[in-house]
Amino acid sequence: MRKQFKKEGQEENAPCWVCHQPIDYEADYTNPCSHTCDHAKPISEYPELEYDYSNLRHAHNKCNVDRYRIEHMGAEPKGWQPKIHCE
Repeated sequence: MRKQFKKEGQEENAPCWVCHQPIDYEADYTNPCSHTCDHAKPISEYPELEYDYSNLRHAHNKCNVDRYRIEHMGAEPKGWQPKIHCE
């Protein structure tokens, strides 16, 4: 499911749903600019949606991690905006 979702995002050149910047679909998964499947509704709160295709969003690896930290760990700095520079 995730491979198909990534393939569709790459074909559409879908941007990151968090920061709206382009995603490097060819980057290694360790690269913060690489593609990851993000869940619009977190699976920690909605485990039944883990495999729901309509709950997936295209995101940068870093944006997904940052969003998780902010929403679940209260780590949002004042005035935080999603920013990533992938070139």
